[in-house]
Amino acid sequence: MQIDEIIAGCIRKDRRSQNALYKAFYPLLHNIASRYSASQNQISHLINTSFFKVLKSINNYDSQFALATWIRNIAINTSIDEYRKNASYERKIVVTEELDEDENLVLNEGEQNLEESDVLELLHRLPAINKNVLNLFVIDGYSHKEIAKLLKISEGVSRWHLNRARRMMKTLLEERQRNENFKRSLIK
Repeated sequence: MQIDEIIAGCIRKDRRSQNALYKAFYPLLHNIASRYSASQNQISHLINTSFFKVLKSINNYDSQFALATWIRNIAINTSIDEYRKNASYERKIVVTEELDEDENLVLNEGEQNLEESDVLELLHRLPAINKNVLNLFVIDGYSHKEIAKLLKISEGVSRWHLNRARRMMKTLLEERQRNENFKRSLIK
C-alpha cells in the first residue's frame, strides 16, 4: 500500500490503513517519546496520544510536506504538552549562574562511543525541564525563542537550562568514564 493510499484510507477511517500508518511511523513515535520520558507507561501514553492526534487531524495534512516531519512535530508537541500538564513546580526561575556561552561540547573518544541506550539513560537522569530543553534544542532543532514559547519560559531561562543540562551531562559522562576506568583497573 502506498503512503497516499494509506492517508486516503485513514481519512475514510479504514482500520487497515490506520494500522499500516501506525506500523510505518511507530519507530519515529517511539524514538521521540523515549527521549522525553523514561517510564514505559508514559512512553506508551505519548505514542498513543500522538498517534490519536495524527489520525484526528489527518484531514489537515498538507502533502507538499513530508509526512514524517508532520508526524514528528505532532509527537514533539504532544510530549511538551504532557510535560506542561504534569509539571508540578514553579517555572519562574531566578537565573543566578553565569551562562556558559560555549555551545559546542568537545567529547573524548570514550564519550563518542556511547550507545543510544547509554545516552538515553544519562538523559533521563536530568531534571525534566533540562532534559526537555536539551531535546528540543540539540536533537529537534528548535531555537531558544521557539523553546521559550513552547515551555512558557523566557529565552534566557531556556539558554540557562540548556547550559545546565550540558554541564550535567558532562558531569554524568565523566562519572561514567571514571567508573569504567575503575572497573578496568580491577580486572587487570
